[in-house]
Amino acid sequence: MARKSKKSENPLVQRFEQMLAEGESTFFDLHEFEDLIEYYASCLQWQKVWHVCQAALALYPFASELEIEKARALVRQGKYQHALQQIEKAAVLHPYSEELYTLQAEAFAGLQMFPQAIESLLIALEHTAEKEEIHLRIAELYQHCGKLQQAAEHWLEVVKINPDNAEAVKEAAQALKYLRHTNYGAHVLETLIDNHPEEFRHWRNAAIFHNQIGNFHKAIELLGYALALNEEESTVWYYLGHAQMNLNRYQEAETSYKKAIELQEKNSTPDAEMYCCLAATYEKRKEYAQAARFYRKAIHLDQRCANGWYGLGMCLIARQRWYEAIGFLKKSVRLDNQREEYWLALATAEWKTGNVVSAIEAYQQASYINPSNPQVWLDWSEIYRQQGDYKKAIDLLEEGLEECLNHADLHYRLCVCCLEAGKYKQSFAYLENALTLDFDRHTVLYEWIQDLNLCKVLFKIISQYER
Repeated sequence: MARKSKKSENPLVQRFEQMLAEGESTFFDLHEFEDLIEYYASCLQWQKVWHVCQAALALYPFASELEIEKARALVRQGKYQHALQQIEKAAVLHPYSEELYTLQAEAFAGLQMFPQAIESLLIALEHTAEKEEIHLRIAELYQHCGKLQQAAEHWLEVVKINPDNAEAVKEAAQALKYLRHTNYGAHVLETLIDNHPEEFRHWRNAAIFHNQIGNFHKAIELLGYALALNEEESTVWYYLGHAQMNLNRYQEAETSYKKAIELQEKNSTPDAEMYCCLAATYEKRKEYAQAARFYRKAIHLDQRCANGWYGLGMCLIARQRWYEAIGFLKKSVRLDNQREEYWLALATAEWKTGNVVSAIEAYQQASYINPSNPQVWLDWSEIYRQQGDYKKAIDLLEEGLEECLNHADLHYRLCVCCLEAGKYKQSFAYLENALTLDFDRHTVLYEWIQDLNLCKVLFKIISQYER
């Protein structure tokens, strides 16, 4: 109804739609056609945009920019083959249009022709002054194709153009970490520092990179230089807090996060995630009342802060207040259902309250999101083990092994389940695998097995293996 009302108040739109309905020609000047295109584009009515372009070109055939608008309308409608034909036609009049090449890339990507899409964007890159957005698109396409080295190179180009784009630093770090080629990224960022040592953002970005790849001490060292140049920048303190958290230096991280929040408050309202990070420093120190206070602060700032709801749930789980935790954790997965740790926490709370069916459903969701997380399979199988259903427990653990073959705890747990099921030959085979993968972890067997006689048997076998 609102859209109809808007049209009725716009005489220009009324005239055009009347012309379409009656199939008659009506005169509009070029500026009016441009206003109509802007109007329909803002309403996402791309079919109408196409009709406006058609009518406009009939009256103003030399208004060649309308050919680009036609191409855009076709791309937005998902008519990619027609769009490519229209782009080819428009390119005759606009051979160096960056806009046309980006539209061409969208059309190729829509047709799953990713190498052609990348090629179009590389050409667009040559003809635009706004290179950051193009590099981002190229990086995303390379990532989609599994070409992580090329993706990282373009993310790092983004950082050179815009040192405030911390997300590009993180994406480059993740890609290069996977490729085990982190030296390349570190070198690029260190070169930026060498060229502009006075720019604190380059020091901060290098620190973010090292934080992402697990070099936390190096990250703190770099952030020290960044703070020497600018100690009034909240993001530097924020990332310093991250590095300190990863080194279990929770008291120091608390100070850093508080400083980041204090500086942020001078200019705007701090992000809810900042309060979640601060809350986590208390949670890690088992100061759950203080942690809950700051998680609630985050939710007060942003009701859709999934991490805040999850944090409150975890504080309640820590105090074994399972029933209360479930409500908060359900809220977290409704807001963000792609975080396996949210589902794992919900599964734990459901299981502890006897809601076995709900717990199993939550574990299933966690396994869909991240099947390579061994904790999913360990916790899920434990439900069946506790019920004495060793076959289901073993089946689940073996499914988990397909995803994380070299995780010792899965082999140790299979050893236990097979032993309890009376499958001694299989049990000892899994034990041998586990001891080979991580001998020192064998002590978990004594935590998992309640039968003292079984523990004695395993102890003798492990002692022989050690010799």
